[in-house]
Amino acid sequence: MRNLLYLFILIGMTFLIDCGKQRSAIGASDQIYVVASAEIRDQIGDLIDTTFCYGLRVPEFQRFFEIAWQPLENFPKVIQYKNIILIADLSKPDLANKIVRRLLPKAQIEQVLQDSGSVLAVEDNWAKGQLLVIILGTNLRQIQKSIITQRDWLYQKFDQKYLEVQTRYWYQTKEQTRLSEYLMKKYRWTIRVQHDYVVLKELPEENFVWLGRGIPYRWLAVNWTDGIRTEWLTPNGLFERREFIGTKFYQGIRTEKNSSGIISPGWEKTMPCACTDYGTMLKRLRVGRLSLMPSMTNVRIGHSSLIF
Repeated sequence: MRNLLYLFILIGMTFLIDCGKQRSAIGASDQIYVVASAEIRDQIGDLIDTTFCYGLRVPEFQRFFEIAWQPLENFPKVIQYKNIILIADLSKPDLANKIVRRLLPKAQIEQVLQDSGSVLAVEDNWAKGQLLVIILGTNLRQIQKSIITQRDWLYQKFDQKYLEVQTRYWYQTKEQTRLSEYLMKKYRWTIRVQHDYVVLKELPEENFVWLGRGIPYRWLAVNWTDGIRTEWLTPNGLFERREFIGTKFYQGIRTEKNSSGIISPGWEKTMPCACTDYGTMLKRLRVGRLSLMPSMTNVRIGHSSLIF
């Protein structure tokens, strides 16, 4: 009966793929559907969850990605979504095994069977704009090892996909290139600006520019200084700098110390999220995730400065 169900699912998936033009992927860009057996979820669920545990305290903790676990029988329901992780143990004759063997070349399957776990990405497999990551091995230990060794790549793969999608959305309507050029000419740094942002305040003598928009209200303030001090790229240094900006430019607004930076809940106690290198955590900052402004990866600096 179970084999009959698997056959029905595989036929249904083939029908969706072969019938006409490929559809665009659906769903939120920051949600990842993880499809695996109950045994795999029980054994390595925490490892996947902590791989994607990064977020911001604003002040309530907000994860960059939400993980939605799905049983194998729900796989046909998620194949049209944007972000999918399929985990397969090739020693088990289940649906995940069958799907992987239909998707991947025989040589690649043979390589995994020779005690070489694998984590690989396939784009636009069942839908346009989709990212499918397949994690496979011949046992749970091998699968776990593959995730641990490739967890940074795994996170960055979805993070980069998210940024690509959001960047197209941010700038699809009337990007303000003149304002970007103005900032570069006057201050020797610039940022890509969406169509509905304006300059709220400029204090050139204080190295401070405040950009914002109306409903829904969003803003981004930029304060910069010549040269770079390494102590600013530490938890205390970042907190002190934010405290200084709030006190000086925002009528004494204070900074909650637990909110200063990008961290995961209990990051100092949790592996693999224990990023004691604060610079690594700063690299994961994506201001655009909160719909405040485009990511700081869209900032361009024309001199040796540090921008907060």
